[in-house]
This record gives sequence, structure tokens and C-alpha cells, in this order.
Amino acid sequence: GFGRGVGVLEFSGNAIGGRELFPVAKLLTTCRSIKRLVLSRNSFEDRICFGHQANQSMEILAKPLRKLHTLSHLDLSQNNLGVGIQLLSPALVGCSQLNHLDLHSNKIGDAE
Repeated sequence: GFGRGVGVLEFSGNAIGGRELFPVAKLLTTCRSIKRLVLSRNSFEDRICFGHQANQSMEILAKPLRKLHTLSHLDLSQNNLGVGIQLLSPALVGCSQLNHLDLHSNKIGDAE
């Protein structure tokens, strides 16, 4: 099927975030041989939800990321991840080949 041999997916600079990531997440579930995933310069920023900061973008991406066992390069730079970074670490546990993780310019820190 489509995507089985895909090694690189790049969606940088597309202003996608939140619910717009559902198609990307679905694609990640079919492209299990991805080695390089670039999602830099998008809109993954935190939102206020029921009085708390939440990051819907990382919630959507966390599940498919767990299954990308061949992933060696992940670029999530310039997305203002904020508290969403807390969802990233558990999601990458299964990525034993990961040797490059770019998180620059993400306003990572404590929630206000």
C-alpha cells in the first residue's frame, strides 16, 4: 500500500496544528518505515482548555510517534510546543533508532 517505502516526510512551514494534524497522524500509521520526519515551523502551540494549558497537536501526534521504530531524525523546531513537550518524551520511548531530535525555538518551560 501507499507509504510503506517512504523514508522521509516533510511538512515544514505549513501552519498546521491541532485538528489539522489528524491526516498527518493517519499517514504516520501507514508509513512505518519513516527515518526522517520534519514538522518544523508549524502551529503546535499550547491553547487554554478548561482553564489549563493543553497541546492538542502533540496529543494527536504522540500515539503514531510511538510506533515509528525506524525514526532516526525528528525535527519539531519552531512550533512553540510549550507544555506539549511533556507528551513527547513518552512517545519517543519506542524510537530506538532516534539520533537527531531538533526542538529549538519551542518556548519549552513550566506552564504559567
